[in-house]
Amino acid sequence: MSPGQKAGSSRWASRLSLGLMALGALLVLGTGAYYAYAAVAVNQLSSLNVSASTTPSASTPPPPTPLATASPPPTATIKPRAERLVIPAIGVDTKVMALSQVAQDGKLVWERAPFVAGWLEGTANPGEGGNIALAGELTSPTQNLGNVFRRLPEIPLLLDQYNNEGNKYPEKGLPVDISVYAGGKEYRYRVTKTLVVEPKETWVIGPTPTEQLTLITCVPDYIYSHRLIVIAEPY
Repeated sequence: MSPGQKAGSSRWASRLSLGLMALGALLVLGTGAYYAYAAVAVNQLSSLNVSASTTPSASTPPPPTPLATASPPPTATIKPRAERLVIPAIGVDTKVMALSQVAQDGKLVWERAPFVAGWLEGTANPGEGGNIALAGELTSPTQNLGNVFRRLPEIPLLLDQYNNEGNKYPEKGLPVDISVYAGGKEYRYRVTKTLVVEPKETWVIGPTPTEQLTLITCVPDYIYSHRLIVIAEPY
């Protein structure tokens, strides 16, 4: 190899080394930024726990209930399942499809509803007097399933505003009302509580002594480590 070739090879190796060092620095910075965002986002989840002012604060939740055990009482009249969900306060008007559990990596997981809300099979139907559980995507950047519940995290803020101002000044805060359509009939619910739970806390979709609507999505955005639960009661 001539002296000129050796010098060129040395310069190329030097540039390659500098390029790899720069790439490594970017990866470190990117990873650090991601974990910093994750830490802040998870720490802010507590702000999503809100109860209506007329509703007692949530007590210690009951023990976890295995998935897919929520079902109407044997004597209950089976009514049509939810077919449409409307939440005017956050611009939601979507169809509802049925979701079942499927085996994945040796365990049961819920199917996911692309671009619409999903009714969790085994939970109650509107008008049956039990717990109606509907789930939807917050965002789905890698699987392209839509973001039907993208604005669901706004509900805790709206509920808090209604608690603090709406009861005294209706023009400053309105209740968050929800309509569910099933079998050609409209069922109306009003949000009374929001909370954040871990995925293992499946009691949120278990049977309830009175009728309630439970909406579920994954939070925080891009982390999806917890579940935002919005609870509404008939009115």
